[in-house]
Amino acid sequence: MSRCDGCVTGTTVNSFIFYNQPVTSPLAQWTVKLVTPLGRFKFTADNGNLLALCTSNCGGTVTFGVGVAVLTTATALPANNYIWTIVQVPDSTRVTITGANGNFLARCVGCWQGARNQNGVFVHTKDNASYAAQWTP
Repeated sequence: MSRCDGCVTGTTVNSFIFYNQPVTSPLAQWTVKLVTPLGRFKFTADNGNLLALCTSNCGGTVTFGVGVAVLTTATALPANNYIWTIVQVPDSTRVTITGANGNFLARCVGCWQGARNQNGVFVHTKDNASYAAQWTP
């Protein structure tokens, strides 16, 4: 997953999360920091902003009204919106990432209307068995 600045117009947030960059791109580089010993983490992008769950109309015209994955400063949203739970998928090298709303961070093709990139990342699915909700660390 990678950040994209200005990819969605008419929104209150400038940086959104997509999955269109190769893992070698600076836009796809993340620093993961353990917050508590209970498997909860913060993700910091290359620009120093945090991966966050935005639940208040942050994403413009999208399929999901809530659960948009954004990049923002640590004071812009409630603190819990920056904390993620990472769980290893059984019998796999993949992981799932759960947001404060209890849903999984997942890829969604075609969920942005009018975005420069249609490969968005949302915190919308409850199905952790879905391939779209599984990530390679």
